[in-house]
Amino acid sequence: MTEQTNPADASSASASVWRKDSYSLDHAFWVFLPIACLPCLTILLDGWQLLWFPHPACRTEAFILNGVQDAALGKPLYPPFGQMPYLVRVYNPLTYLPAALIGKVLRLDVVGMLLAGRLISLISSLLLAVLLFVWLRKYAGGWKAGLLAAVGLWFYHDMTLSEFFRLRPESPALLFTFAGVAVFLSQHRHRLFIAASLFFVAFLFKQWFIAAPISAALFLLLSKEYKNVLRFASMMAGLLAAFFLTMYALTGANYFYDTILALAVNEMHPIEKFFHFRPFIVGSLWSLILALPVALTLLLLQRRCRFLLLYFCVSLLWTFVSTGKVGASFNYFGETSILALAIVAAATVPQRRHDLAGVVVILFLLCLHLYAAVLNHGLLGAKMDVAMRDIGPYVERYKTMPGKKLLTDELIAARVGEVVGLDWVLLEHLMHKGWIDLSPLCRQIADGDYDVCVFATLPITALEMTMYTLAANGPYRLIFKDNTLIEFARVERPTGEK
Repeated sequence: MTEQTNPADASSASASVWRKDSYSLDHAFWVFLPIACLPCLTILLDGWQLLWFPHPACRTEAFILNGVQDAALGKPLYPPFGQMPYLVRVYNPLTYLPAALIGKVLRLDVVGMLLAGRLISLISSLLLAVLLFVWLRKYAGGWKAGLLAAVGLWFYHDMTLSEFFRLRPESPALLFTFAGVAVFLSQHRHRLFIAASLFFVAFLFKQWFIAAPISAALFLLLSKEYKNVLRFASMMAGLLAAFFLTMYALTGANYFYDTILALAVNEMHPIEKFFHFRPFIVGSLWSLILALPVALTLLLLQRRCRFLLLYFCVSLLWTFVSTGKVGASFNYFGETSILALAIVAAATVPQRRHDLAGVVVILFLLCLHLYAAVLNHGLLGAKMDVAMRDIGPYVERYKTMPGKKLLTDELIAARVGEVVGLDWVLLEHLMHKGWIDLSPLCRQIADGDYDVCVFATLPITALEMTMYTLAANGPYRLIFKDNTLIEFARVERPTGEK
């Protein structure tokens, strides 16, 4: 007699196997999580040191700090384009205004405003980790996915982690971007308006954060929600139009020259820049890159997270294009790398027993990355690159030195508060394109209008070399030189000589 199998027993046995496999994944997750937290603590400790460093840690931070100082003092944030001092503020207003407002209200000095701006970045990144946890717990259907993304933000995002501790626009822009995504995917009655507002705030920090609203509009269009497409597009267009009209009323054409024209004239070499960045991308994100095809396959088969898949494609394309701009750096990869992390985390929540194999592959790759880091750097992981140049002695020297000074070292100039020009690379590029005329500055150097001219020992542009040559052959004498700076002082003219 053939033995008959009871369907209920088969179902029960299948459920038992499912639960057993799920418990195994739970154990693997709880082994993985504490080990992953240790390198995150190292990152936070390294970032804490950077947070309190009293000088700009990079050229871009010096440029932003100068804008914060001017805004706090009530000076124009976007001064007349192409006039002395030669200042090109390439970022949108919220990059500068929050730290400037805090500085003005609390009467902070330049170091205090630098710290305030860095704290804004750090708090934004911490809130972003919380947002990823809360959002993915609901959107992906599992709190472990949210926790993986929140912890992974400090481990699998190391290529741009230093921006979380600097006076820069990326952290708050990312926070508002992903907050907008979370609201857009919610069931809130006014989700379109709130999401559009959050995307708009992200744009007010940095104008490159446009992939999310474009993806939202495309998603509504592909979903055949034509009325919602019109509503959302109208909201975004209205907010942008109001902003541009306001900036024109406040600054004339200066805002547009700084934030649009100055960047638009940069040459684009996307393919060359991609091959330049490729070793760093692979070295930093290799586990996410390998896990992404598996994660995307799982989500496609499950018909879940379709917006994330569309958003990732748009963001990846926009990142490829935007990083092709001359001057673009690693910070342009932040949005796409966090989005990749969110997709991989969402895919670790199995919906069917057949999904377990894919989830195991993803967790294996993530654990392998973690194991490699531990093998190379120990349980505490690699230290974050927070190399900082101590310019304190130079700052004190030139703050107390009387007279009119030309300081071409941008970190020192921004810290001292006496700026003739910032971002010599961009200024040289604009000069060659014919958009600005730097001959007045060259004439002033040649005519001996400065009491002191200070140049970097290793200049990075031909423009700096030209200014150095004018000073060396002009009415100045060399009085100081070390591995960082070369200083010329003006030779006093005979009485009555002009």
